[in-house]
Amino acid sequence: MFNRIVISLVLAAMCCLAAGAATTAVAGDPGMVVLAMGGGSIDDALFNPNAPIEADATFSLHAGYDKHGEFKGHFSFKRVFPGQGVRAVISSEITEMDWGFDECPWVRMSGEMTLHATWVNQPIRPEYFTVVAWDCDGAVGASDMIWFGTYRDEARTNMRPALTLVDPAELSGGNIMIR
Repeated sequence: MFNRIVISLVLAAMCCLAAGAATTAVAGDPGMVVLAMGGGSIDDALFNPNAPIEADATFSLHAGYDKHGEFKGHFSFKRVFPGQGVRAVISSEITEMDWGFDECPWVRMSGEMTLHATWVNQPIRPEYFTVVAWDCDGAVGASDMIWFGTYRDEARTNMRPALTLVDPAELSGGNIMIR
């Protein structure tokens, strides 16, 4: 419950900042043009495509262009395995981004991340991730969704199943906003 309250407060602050930045920032200005942002929780999501494990997760993301016209973004999530500990992923660099519109607006980000686990004293070596988020608010019968996968190498040939969603998951709480 506490996590949801904190996420709600952070999202509210991000919305206020992003709304101002999105309406006033242009290349060369000190602001940022926000393309996507959001956060929330996923209840009872299936992780690990090889042997599905059910767990809850919370996440946050933002993506846009800085005052120099360079892409910047951030993605993080925390997953709780009852009786097995907590694993958290924090992106350290976003290297690729793509966005578009199918049934709903979507954004895809990839980059480098750091894995933090409760059973080790230091972050585990850098790895890679891909996240896809859909902003389906307003689409009939649809809700915002997210999918993410993590990898050992940049070629994405060695997926880390325990940190990868089996299928896109609907948000239990929170919101994704794509410009």
